Amino acid sequence: MSIVGTEAYPQDICSGGGEMKNLWASQRNNKGAASPLLHSRGGCKGKTQDCSLALSPPLGSVSLKCLPLLEARIVAWIGGPPASGKSTLALRAAQYGFLSADCEPPSSGPDWLSGFGAVGMTNRVLALANASSWLLGATTSGMVVGSCYGEWMPSSPAHIMRVLLLPEQGVYQQRHQQRGSTGWSTDGWRHAYRQYRNSLLVWQRDNGTSIIRIQDRPNETSCPDKTLFDACEGIMAHLDKTPHELCFYCRRTRPPQSAFWLRCPPECLGREGGERGGAGHASHEGASFPGASSPRADSDHSSKVATPAEMEEIKQLLLATQGGRLDRSATHNWRNPSVPGRYGYHSIQIGNVNLVGQRNPNERLNILRSFLNFTGKVVVDLGCNVGGMLHHLAEVKHAYGFEFDPRCVKAATRIAEIFHLPEHFYQANLNTFDPNSTFRGLEHAPDIVFVFNIGSWVGQWQQLYQAIANTGVPMIVLETNNDKEGAPQLRTFRDMGRKVQFISQAKDDVTGNFRRKTYLVTPA
Repeated sequence: MSIVGTEAYPQDICSGGGEMKNLWASQRNNKGAASPLLHSRGGCKGKTQDCSLALSPPLGSVSLKCLPLLEARIVAWIGGPPASGKSTLALRAAQYGFLSADCEPPSSGPDWLSGFGAVGMTNRVLALANASSWLLGATTSGMVVGSCYGEWMPSSPAHIMRVLLLPEQGVYQQRHQQRGSTGWSTDGWRHAYRQYRNSLLVWQRDNGTSIIRIQDRPNETSCPDKTLFDACEGIMAHLDKTPHELCFYCRRTRPPQSAFWLRCPPECLGREGGERGGAGHASHEGASFPGASSPRADSDHSSKVATPAEMEEIKQLLLATQGGRLDRSATHNWRNPSVPGRYGYHSIQIGNVNLVGQRNPNERLNILRSFLNFTGKVVVDLGCNVGGMLHHLAEVKHAYGFEFDPRCVKAATRIAEIFHLPEHFYQANLNTFDPNSTFRGLEHAPDIVFVFNIGSWVGQWQQLYQAIANTGVPMIVLETNNDKEGAPQLRTFRDMGRKVQFISQAKDDVTGNFRRKTYLVTPA
């Protein structure tokens, strides 16, 4: 959504900082410039940017607009190209009561993301996603993280609000040229313009479904207070249009004092984790499935906190799935590679559990959400491993996973039990799997089927893919392991008259396998 003048602004919203800006300019070269107040919360860290915001009093109009988000403990990423105002906005949000941090590594001192796996810029987006998932369960106030690159937005975990500062190109070029911290150069502008184009591409692919764009236009007055006003308004508008996200944050408020609570519909209130359905585990026999009608509407992953004993149990179950093959006499029973410091194939980031695996389901699902609406859908994952791609889909109606390795099935089932997720996992040999009879045995027909990389491990993959398509399932999400193995898989669907749309190339694998590609397969 593009937030431009959606509501009449208070007349003085951009006038309050003028006097302070003059004061800052007059003090810049003397001792006042070194004042801790002027550098509060690291807002001017090593940059020669304007620090007058540290002296400007908050405006009542902006406070009222953003107060409900503080009460709901909103966590938001502020992204965009260089010089779009991300750090400045994060600094100003801090003056309104938000916790704030910066995505970029500091020039000196400790790096808050180092504890989540970042070393400088290495693994930084993954570390930020892991930190943000942790913040959803830990923060006691709203949290704003600034200076994220625009192309990082699709990697944000579920329930993170995404605000993209992306003015029109002429406005952006003028701001970049005036930026005091980098100066102006042809090379600098080329780099900035590449980042601008990347951010614009992210916005276009999102198609206004989950990213809130702040789009300043020529001849419009702009200032950090106005941008923060727009961001808070845009987040609330997004929540009002996205019931599962609204319900997630409704459960984080404390009634009756909370203004945010007044926006919550009745269906979001009063539900505890234990009231949602339970998990099931069985060996697949091709018949009916117990608990198949358990609803999963608006599941809230943070409403259940794992006890220390449960967290340790999850760790051990995930570790038991690592290393080698289940049976070396069989050629298609692949299991999780053993990666030091990782817990199994999928990262598990639910509630207070944050265990990093080989791949990040939240990062992958956030990309898929730009192409698919999972709300209220029935999803089946064939070759589901430990269930990570289902555990993190809070908005679906039902979820079913089928996996050959009984240890993976055991881990997936126990995670679903601990967090009261109405998922059901079954042991199945995909070489002999019959999608038609299996899907008929479910209470609800699948809307979406995941087939991630199984074409590289299932000997009868072609017959399996053809059988899945012949069930009439509306959407198949296919991931190929590499182009050589993927080419005949794509050709199989195209030969059946199916439309194959490229979605993304994987960048989430800690082993460095970035050759995987994801596609959406639909009827022509």
